[in-house]
Amino acid sequence: MLLHARASTNAYRAPLLNVWANIEAYQARLLNARVKTEACWAPLLDD
Repeated sequence: MLLHARASTNAYRAPLLNVWANIEAYQARLLNARVKTEACWAPLLDD
């Protein structure tokens, strides 16, 4: 019974962890894009 409860808990947590990983990967891509954008614009903004 306890083993079954643990297995169902893991089955419930796996999608949540997957969503969290996707969010972190998305934030990393956004940060990377922002860094690249700033690197492109910096020479133009520095007079």
